[in-house]
Amino acid sequence: IYVDAVINHMVGSDRGAGYGIGGCWYNVSTESFPCVPYTAEDFNGPWDCPTGNQGIMNWDDPVQVRNCRLVGLLDLATTLADTRTKIVGYLNKLIRYGVAGIRIDAAKHIWPDDLKAMMGMTEDLPTAHFPANSRMVTFQEVIDWGNSPISNAEYIGSGRLCLFCYGTEISQAVRGGGGRSLAAFNLPGTNWGPPWLADQESMVFVDNHDTQRGSGNVLTYKDGKAYKMAVGFMLALPYGAARVMSSYYFTDNSQGPPHNADYSTAHVPINSDGSCGGGWVCEHRWPEVAHMAQFRWVTAGQPIVHWTTGGDGQVGFGRGNAGFYA
Repeated sequence: IYVDAVINHMVGSDRGAGYGIGGCWYNVSTESFPCVPYTAEDFNGPWDCPTGNQGIMNWDDPVQVRNCRLVGLLDLATTLADTRTKIVGYLNKLIRYGVAGIRIDAAKHIWPDDLKAMMGMTEDLPTAHFPANSRMVTFQEVIDWGNSPISNAEYIGSGRLCLFCYGTEISQAVRGGGGRSLAAFNLPGTNWGPPWLADQESMVFVDNHDTQRGSGNVLTYKDGKAYKMAVGFMLALPYGAARVMSSYYFTDNSQGPPHNADYSTAHVPINSDGSCGGGWVCEHRWPEVAHMAQFRWVTAGQPIVHWTTGGDGQVGFGRGNAGFYA
């Protein structure tokens, strides 16, 4: 299990005062979160952010992106030792529970050196669950389409990077056109596509909860067979840590998951054939996806051999002597 860790910010500046879902009191006007505790001293202020409203006005300015408020959310001052200690205390609590890793939400909005320092302060995973000296796996959300002034490369060393451009490239390859196809899809050191990171630095995916809603021109469950091809191809390749999407059906981009009358998330019913009901897609349970996940485990560590291409984007290759994909 890994956790989506939101450590860059707290609640929006327009939220007044009240209780969070965990029962903790907060007051935005005084920037007070006594359960942590965070006070106004833990947040970036007008002296840190160069814009008049403390919001991000220029996304090409690293200072604004990292010191100003993302869509109005109070921005934690991760350059401060005391603030870092509180964030790391939260991460270490998760580790003691037995959590194996984290996805750092909005990592792009945290200074790279601050993030590296905090990751270096986390504890080893508990030996009750993991081998001695094990470290939690870290995925960093840095949205970089290949032309951003803030790049994935700045965050190397703090954990794997969520490679957003990978989903776009593999989706275009499946769709074809523009000289692109699965047969032409190449990995590091090739002549098209974004500059890939090293295998051990990357976390790859076809779609995620953001790009699934139209922000990345990627295939999703709504594309049926083409989507299954893209996910299968990703799982066949020996590159990056691969993440498979598991989601719910939606018709509106702001639509939440299936829920009960009190808006708590609904139970996920499992059908007799192993698929999900109740409005849940559960792509990870589709036979094509589940079988290719097995293929990835069986062929782990094996190189690509006998790469063969044909017409209409056809491609086949072996993974050492452990498997073959076409």
